[in-house]
Amino acid sequence: MKLIFLSKRRPQGRDLFIQPYGRFYYLPLELARRGHDVHLHLLSYDRSPIAQRDVEINLHITTHPALSFPWQLNSYYRTLVAYCHQQRPDWIIGCSDLWFGILAVHLARQFNTRVLIDAYDNFESYYPPIPGIRWRWRRALRHATAMTAAGPQLADLLSHSAGGRTAAVLPMVADPEFYPQDRRRCRQYLGLPLTSPLLGYTGALDARRNVAQLFTTYQALLPHYPTLQLVMSGRLAPQIQLPANTIHLGYLPPEQVPLLLNSLDAVFVINRPTAFGHYAYPVKLCEAMRCHIPVIATAVRGTAWMLRHHPHCLVPPDDLTAWVMATRRALQIGRYDYAAVDNDNDHWEDIATQLELLLQSAGV
Repeated sequence: MKLIFLSKRRPQGRDLFIQPYGRFYYLPLELARRGHDVHLHLLSYDRSPIAQRDVEINLHITTHPALSFPWQLNSYYRTLVAYCHQQRPDWIIGCSDLWFGILAVHLARQFNTRVLIDAYDNFESYYPPIPGIRWRWRRALRHATAMTAAGPQLADLLSHSAGGRTAAVLPMVADPEFYPQDRRRCRQYLGLPLTSPLLGYTGALDARRNVAQLFTTYQALLPHYPTLQLVMSGRLAPQIQLPANTIHLGYLPPEQVPLLLNSLDAVFVINRPTAFGHYAYPVKLCEAMRCHIPVIATAVRGTAWMLRHHPHCLVPPDDLTAWVMATRRALQIGRYDYAAVDNDNDHWEDIATQLELLLQSAGV
């Protein structure tokens, strides 16, 4: 099949043109490895020049600038139209944000081809109620040949927005560089305390994630664990005040994130029960699970589904007593092999197989 993927260049802050990351990169890559001709067209929300590179034999990546996204897409749109004229793709796949789903459907209708929209978050929650955005997104969902979502809660939401049409589930999984490593060696590399118990959090530190819950839980644990330290990485919002004795590593290079996770005794995965939080499927949770690190996670709908076989990891939001108890349990567990209980597919090769079958069956 000839496949064209549309995505922003930096989903979740990671540059797809420079480094592999997530479903946005590995699904196109795995389909290319199966012999399909795959083109990944990225839109950069700045003035980065147009650039191209080939990955292996069948994956071709092009990045385009946007002068004032989403209204000026001249170069990006012209390139996509020219490609569709010349190559006549079998599928156009929009992912990473609602704009790419809308554009994918527009192109597919123009060239009479099939279109798939993939969602990993509730994209509508990203935006204020600007007139026309939700209407255009929901119309695109209704006209898509197929829809995929990172979990069943989000799939149901897409289905509702599309007038009852079914969306398939393609779960989030960790990238290949995440696996269990020696804890002491990882701490030495990052300059972390070698003997203290370490609680961790990776990701954006802002009020939307309810980081205050993390801080109050940590402070409540200190009388029981005097040497306990909180270690965090990620961008710190200006209004967030860190507790005393917190280790903040800043925004780590991607290759160091597996080392940080493997340095920790337990990891917090926090969210709020909102239109964003309920439909989020945190990749940081996938990464911690792949590294066999015990997690303490907010019991919002998407996260609860990901940990459905591990209910001891889930805690109601804003219940400090429950958070302290769950964290104390996690600190006593040691390494925890989630896969021994889940028996689920947890590699991008497996998820790509599901996507390939969907494209082949829907294309009949």
